[in-house]
Amino acid sequence: MHNGIKILIADDNIVNQKLNCFMLKKLFAETTCVDNGLEAINKLRTHTFDVILLDLYMPEMDGFETAKYIIREMGIKIPIIAVTADTYASTSEKFLTSGFSACITKPFKIDELNLVLTGLLNKNVASIGN
Repeated sequence: MHNGIKILIADDNIVNQKLNCFMLKKLFAETTCVDNGLEAINKLRTHTFDVILLDLYMPEMDGFETAKYIIREMGIKIPIIAVTADTYASTSEKFLTSGFSACITKPFKIDELNLVLTGLLNKNVASIGN
């Protein structure tokens, strides 16, 4: 369970947005959805989030470019989870150099998402304590 964590979801597919929001609400997370990377960046300028779920292939600005911009240009250091149907994406050089914290492959189950979130959030809390 992830009571009260704030998650930004960037995905150009409305069905995926709704499904992700539904699953995350079952985990008691607060969600905000946007349609692409540019909208995610704009949302991050005015709101704070604990985690970002970022589709890799979106119009306007893809997930790779968005993650790099968030980390390098904005200096925001929060877990960014790549969400993709591309099973090669998580092992590609592009994925590794973009700064993603983890990758989850579509379609995924709520238990898989929960495990990834728990691992990342526990790691973040441990690094803050050191």
